[in-house]
Parts: sequence; C-alpha cells; structure tokens
Amino acid sequence: MAELNLAHYEDVLGQLPRLKTYSHLLLVFPLLGDRCPDPLIDSIESAAQEVRNAFPWLACRVLHEGRGPGNSGVFKLATCPEFAFPNPVVRRKDCTDNFPTYQEIIDAHGPVAMLDGNILAPLPAFPHIYDDSKLNPAPVLAIQVTVIKGGLLLDIAAQHNIVDGGSLMRILDLLAKSMRGEQFSAEEIEHGNRDRTKLIRLLQSDEPMLDHSHLILDPHGASKPPGGRPKAQWRYVRFPVQKRNILKERANKEIEGGDELFISTNDTLSAFIWKRVSAARLKRRKRPDDLSKFSRALDARRALEIPREYLGQMGYNATCFLTFRELETMSVGQIGVFLRQAVREVNTNYAARSWATLIANEPNKARIMFGGSFNPDKDIGISSILHANFNNVDFGDLGKPSLFRRPLFSPLESCVYLWTQTVEGHVDALLCLIEADWNELRADVEWSEHTELIG
Repeated sequence: MAELNLAHYEDVLGQLPRLKTYSHLLLVFPLLGDRCPDPLIDSIESAAQEVRNAFPWLACRVLHEGRGPGNSGVFKLATCPEFAFPNPVVRRKDCTDNFPTYQEIIDAHGPVAMLDGNILAPLPAFPHIYDDSKLNPAPVLAIQVTVIKGGLLLDIAAQHNIVDGGSLMRILDLLAKSMRGEQFSAEEIEHGNRDRTKLIRLLQSDEPMLDHSHLILDPHGASKPPGGRPKAQWRYVRFPVQKRNILKERANKEIEGGDELFISTNDTLSAFIWKRVSAARLKRRKRPDDLSKFSRALDARRALEIPREYLGQMGYNATCFLTFRELETMSVGQIGVFLRQAVREVNTNYAARSWATLIANEPNKARIMFGGSFNPDKDIGISSILHANFNNVDFGDLGKPSLFRRPLFSPLESCVYLWTQTVEGHVDALLCLIEADWNELRADVEWSEHTELIG
C-alpha cells in the first residue's frame, strides 16, 4: 500500500463541529457453557488488527485545529503511537459480578436501561460534544468487549466527523468478515482508503445554491423551549412483525389511486411515530396550528454515486413541516407519502453537492447541522438502520449476535432511531421523550395496538 497521506482525509462533509462526538453500536453474544471468553476476545483483537492494517487511518487520532472567532476550525487526522500496532485495539472489561446476566437481558428483549453506556462503552456519544483537553488523544475507532455472566457485549465506536453511522456498520461488517477468515475485497480496500478531498464536485459559479436556511442553527436559541424542562427518557418500543405488516398494508391502502403507488416500512413507521407522538403532544400543548418539523437522516452516497464501501462522513437530511392539526387529520399513508416526497426532493446529486458547497463556503460551520434549529417540544429527528441485517451476520467463533442495540447515553429529547429488524422480523425503535409524552402514548389506543414497550 502507498504511504499514507493523512491530508487526503480532510473532507467537506465531516467538518461540522456538532459531529465532534462518537457513534456507537452494541452487539450481545451468548457465551455458551463454561467457555472461556479470552480466546474469543483474542479473535476479536486479531480481526481488529487486520481491519486497522487494511485501513491504517483507523489507527489515527482526530485533531480539531484552527479555531477562532467566526471560524470553527478543521478536523484532521494525525498519527498516534498509542493507537498503532502492537498496542491493542480492544479494551477488555469484566462485569460478571456487577451487571445483568446475558439471559436477563435477552428475556427482557434488551431494554436500554440494562445497557449502561457508562459501563459498556469506551467513549462518549452523541449528543455529548467531547472536550479535547479531556479526551486526548481522540481515537478514530475504539472497541470495548465486556464479559457478563453467560454473555459477551461488543461495543464499537467511531468519531463522527470521520466516520458516519453507515460506515461504522460497514467497519463492523469488515470485523466480522475477518473473524470468518475471509479476505477484504479490492473494492472495500480501494473505497475505504480513497482520497476524500476530491470526492464531491462543489457547485460552480454558474450553478445556484439551493435554499438550506432550514439547516442553519438559530444563534439566539429562539426555537428552544423554556428552561426547566423535564428530563427525557430513552426507551425501546417494539413493532411486532404481524402488527407492523398490518400497519404497512393499511397505510398503502390509504394512498391507493394517488400519485404514489407504494410507501416503504421505513416511511410507514416514521409516519406513524410522527403522527402518534404529535397527537400525544397536542393533548399537552393544545396548540394545533404550531408547526412540527420532521428531520430524517439520509445517506448521500447514492445521490453522489459513491460506493457503499466508502467509509467517510456522508450525512445529509430531509426536512419537512406539518401543523399538529394536519398531523391529526392526515392518515399514516398520507403522511408517509409526504415524507417520501421530501426525501425525493433532496436525495439528488445536485442537492447533495449544494449541501457540501454550503459547508465548504461557511467559515463558522458550527452554524450548520443536519436538522438545523430543533425544538424538542414540537419536532422529531429520526435516523434509521432498519434494513441493516446484523442479527444474521456470522462473527466466526463468536457466532451470531442475539441482540443489536445502542447503549444508554445522555438523553436527546425527540430523537428516534429505527433499529435493525430482529431475526423474527420485529422492528425496535429507540425513542427519547419526556415522561408526559410517554404517559400519553401509554393511553393512546392506536399506539398500543401496534407497539409493545420494551423499556
């Protein structure tokens, strides 16, 4: 492999300061019988070393330099002996005597309260923006394996300016591939190590910028709710496969004869969550003409014709607005169509290039974020990995995970994650809401008809 040029990793889309945090994925594996966990952890370490050797920038540290008044600085990579071979990639932790057992976690379907990120994760997570003085050096990638009674928990974390959520899933897939003894493909190595500085063709002087004003943060915080707001709580909610199918079938029947012939499971569940959470809030807020914003995370790879093997930051967003009154009167199918149209409008090559140009031209990139200004009392932001298939991925001697989760971290009110389907086809959603909204949802007949609370 050619000598590593770290300047090639100073991209455009990864320069947002509000991404200065870590994304996490947690896998739960059984530890059968009296099997010693050490050889399994050794195999994870060996595979992680192979991934790091094939993608050497993963062994770097993240620097945030050049900050000043009106300038948010630059995120770049630097070599770091602490993360270089032969130093281990995997951090090991034994919690066999002070943590819920594997069977307790599985029997409860993996409630987030049982999966404390302060114990299971080596690094902070979104929305916490880390302080360079407290996290120095800041690794690109970190892995922690926690041994519990009857099981093994694997948390993988990546610095969000450098690696987006889709890339983190592909790194996890590379880890599994190595643990199965398979070689990485030429395409995986090429696109995983490619020059990021030449990836996106920015708009030229004769190409007008699109309106991205809704992605600019309010400097005065005018959209934020008043202080003293109750603390929100993360909880998992399950859409059982049969109830999910019934909901999707009903939603598609509601749009028969319209311009749209079909809305996806993703569209259906997103629309249902927006409608029912807004109904709960309308009872509390009693302001039907207020606008609610729905921010939907997108992957810009397809729009920019960048292969899925690319491991950098490709985050984008589809944003739309409806009043609480409209959300009350529209069907799930109609809202699903509205969401689908919002995605189609922005999920284009030109729109993604315009988004990149906005970031490149703005000296103070702290003004920009995927969802723009966000009022958690009214708005919802959603990110989906529904179509990921990690419950069926073979990790060699470790086997297949029994559970795929995000650990419990600080609350981020009105944030929703649509999680990967279980082997049985159930879809779990992780929502962060204040208790008043959770209480209204518990009393909501429509919500209770299609969901089961995991917690």
